[in-house]
Amino acid sequence: MRIQFICSAAVLALVAASLPGRGLAAGQALIAAPCCGESLLSNDGRVAVRLTGLAPGQRVQFLLDGREAAASAQGGRFELEGVERGSHRLAARIVDAAGALLALTPEVDFYVRHASRLIPAQRRR
Repeated sequence: MRIQFICSAAVLALVAASLPGRGLAAGQALIAAPCCGESLLSNDGRVAVRLTGLAPGQRVQFLLDGREAAASAQGGRFELEGVERGSHRLAARIVDAAGALLALTPEVDFYVRHASRLIPAQRRR
């Protein structure tokens, strides 16, 4: 029997926090979406990003494939634009109002795919 595990920074954070003496530091932010290994359909190159544990007054700087990436924010949710088809690594720097680095989230690997004539988008039922 083959068992497949799907990792998510949010799930790993919950597991780590439940172990005695191994909890996360208070206010440590983690990337909750996209999930590790997730495959996203995005013809327009937009990728929704959700962080957990972000404290008030903290700002976020995203690193996409090791380079700083601009993201629009609305209500604690972020959106990256112009993400090309293929595999990507995403991390976030958490900084204070003065721009001092407070934390760096673990990287999350994800994939962006496009619908095509050979692989059309799934229709809603």
